[in-house]
Amino acid sequence: MHIQDMKSVILDFYAQMGINEKTLKNRCFVASGDGKTFDQLIKLRKMMVAEEGDFDSFYWLIPLLELWHTKWTDLSQTICSHWGEEHTNDPSTLACIAKIAACPTPKDLQKVEFFDGVHLVNLALDANILNCWEFHFETSDLQELFTIQKEMDALPTFKELFIDAGVLAHCHATTKAFRAAHKPNENNPDKVPRGSPWIDRQTGENKMDFDDPMEGLPDIFIETNLQSPDADITLANATLFMRNAIWWREMCHAIIKGDSQRQKAFMRIIIAPESNHPA
Repeated sequence: MHIQDMKSVILDFYAQMGINEKTLKNRCFVASGDGKTFDQLIKLRKMMVAEEGDFDSFYWLIPLLELWHTKWTDLSQTICSHWGEEHTNDPSTLACIAKIAACPTPKDLQKVEFFDGVHLVNLALDANILNCWEFHFETSDLQELFTIQKEMDALPTFKELFIDAGVLAHCHATTKAFRAAHKPNENNPDKVPRGSPWIDRQTGENKMDFDDPMEGLPDIFIETNLQSPDADITLANATLFMRNAIWWREMCHAIIKGDSQRQKAFMRIIIAPESNHPA
């Protein structure tokens, strides 16, 4: 669509609402759409700025990028960043989870199918969260554990679970936890407790020591000062995914509830990721 066509569409649309030069009366109106529509509206305002009067100059028009399109863009970015095309056996990649769950591979990682992408991200996030709780309770079956605790009248209280959830969030789903995974030997309150060495079942060799910990491992977001011989890249990438997926889910819930403050907080994260915000 050309700028002239966009101008005609806007004038026709608002004319049907009874908005014209005489009825404008110093009011502003929002016009929203996807990324291309938003770009055309911005260009329209720039091209008409020299016209006389608020109406002819489109000074009354406020272009707005629709939140659903922002969500879609963020969803595509999350899947593209964490896909891991060549690392389908690495549990921190979405390619691995998609293979296990028989989810379709996106045809275009830059713009994924919305509903398929939503299903994959939510499924992967839920799986990671449950895995964190299993790690916390030292079990491989949460349902069985809670059943036994219920029979023994030893179920944890909601307050106890809430406190535990906060601890798990800080250790598994924050930027600080991501950085801590790269330097596990440093004294960091947000780091995950170090587990036992990984043993190769075929050779029986200790797999904790690598000649190069970056070789052959997916690394979605690496900074030079984060690299360490003891870095757990898989943990770091899984942590970063959980952080991004939780932000995505938070945005979805904020829109459903009509919570504009939470929506603004999410937009600040997208526009200025290095600003001060809850990690």
